[in-house]
Amino acid sequence: MQHLQLIGLTKRFGAVTAVDNLSLEIERGQFVTLLGPSGCGKTTVLRMIAGLETPDEGRIVVGGKDITFTPANRRGFGLVFQNYALFPHLTVMENVAFGLRARGESRDTIEREVKRALELVRLSGFEQRKPSQLSGGQQQRVALARALAARPEILLLDEPLSNLDAQLREETRAEILRLQKDSGITAIYVTHDQAEAFALSDRIAIMNRGRFEQIGTPAEIYARPANPFVARFLGNINVLPGTVKAVEEGRAQVDVGFARLWSRLDPAHPAQLGQAVQVCIHPENVEVTGADGPNATLVEVDIVQFHGVTTNVRFQAGEQYLHAVVLSRSNAAALRRGERVYVGVRPENVLLLPASA
Repeated sequence: MQHLQLIGLTKRFGAVTAVDNLSLEIERGQFVTLLGPSGCGKTTVLRMIAGLETPDEGRIVVGGKDITFTPANRRGFGLVFQNYALFPHLTVMENVAFGLRARGESRDTIEREVKRALELVRLSGFEQRKPSQLSGGQQQRVALARALAARPEILLLDEPLSNLDAQLREETRAEILRLQKDSGITAIYVTHDQAEAFALSDRIAIMNRGRFEQIGTPAEIYARPANPFVARFLGNINVLPGTVKAVEEGRAQVDVGFARLWSRLDPAHPAQLGQAVQVCIHPENVEVTGADGPNATLVEVDIVQFHGVTTNVRFQAGEQYLHAVVLSRSNAAALRRGERVYVGVRPENVLLLPASA
């Protein structure tokens, strides 16, 4: 069942079109992330959903009702921002109860909902503490509790973890996911962090210059990025310029400068002889192999970086680099700078995208 629909949303600030004719459907209970670089328009979309910005064109529909021009305080949405926005002079309980009091709820209702929200974020017993007595992660959980206490129809989160250190960010991320799944609330999350988006989301909408480049599940987007922008934005995927040199039934051979690689063809991206393409290879699919391995290429080890369970290896391949991720317990992790080895990648793991996409 469609819970939220964005239909042809457009927002301009002077001569700048921040959001350009966006449409998106979100089912009840889904966790959807708007992912993209700074300035792509994702926060503007969130603010329009919240009612903090009014679209120049398009509609916002919730449960079949058009709320495009409904004031923010009448939408019944929960908002969690990057800076927490806690009142320093109020206790945890008073902060969480603030919205309920402003809404005129009874004392019994306030006490019941505050208790429920603090239990959800695992902060029972912290009611009388002030924000200055809490860690950054605890403050973020108070902000979440405040949003959840009012039982919002939709929860909106704008880069809520960006002020936390790496370990705390990962812990709080897990808590947000647990909360969303336990409550069954529809959540829309804004971030530029690919790892956050993959870890949290049922679906991801990747934005660029005010438009959606691709919408899909994390697995779909990771395995089959729609275009070179998406592929590069996902992080350390290898993206190599190439030219199609041969096309056979179900596969193509591409010249990438340092080698000719065979790829299994994707029906969504057919290849033609002489076509300029972008070759995309995930680093975990680059394997140290023998000279007779699939797409075997002689390369030189350039950098080896230990990351605990995995090790990152960068190979010099002609004038380009190939990045690989291997298990640290594997023989490949023992490679040393300057060694020459063969690496390969199976044709089914070589993705071709049009160079002009």
